[in-house]
Amino acid sequence: MQLEHPKLWKWLAVVLVLSAVALFIVAKIVLSRATPILKGRVIETLSTRFESKVELDQLNVSVFHGLEVSGGGLRIYPPDDVVAAGADHPLITVHDFRFRADIMGLFIKPMHVSSVHVTGLSIYIPAREYRNQATQPKKRRGKIKITVGEILCDDSQLVIGTAKPGKDP
Repeated sequence: MQLEHPKLWKWLAVVLVLSAVALFIVAKIVLSRATPILKGRVIETLSTRFESKVELDQLNVSVFHGLEVSGGGLRIYPPDDVVAAGADHPLITVHDFRFRADIMGLFIKPMHVSSVHVTGLSIYIPAREYRNQATQPKKRRGKIKITVGEILCDDSQLVIGTAKPGKDP
């Protein structure tokens, strides 16, 4: 009977190791499939909020040290009526962004993020002539609700457009 206990412990250790490996593989697969879904939701939320076209080149999500999100190539364009009037630059461009939140924050609405680090932020205000073509936006909400404590920006610029070439805005 003494010999059966070491075999039992070995089998138990093998089962635990295999379970851990299986759990890691399942988490990796779920995360790889969740990232495109989350990217789509981010684009949809921003598009709804700004009533305009939104592009996002990349979004990366990791859950190994809490919820870590990073991305780049974000472009938020003016509303369609402002674009039709002649505005051709994105309103907001972000080269890179990243933030971290608690995993439990995924289950609390709104999700709270203490700080977002942004690199290469550019805000472009279209010329007054183009903005006057815009209808008043309606307040709309997207699917993702997040509150942010602070946004830290490196390498940022504000550009105010003009419809008259050579004239300062």
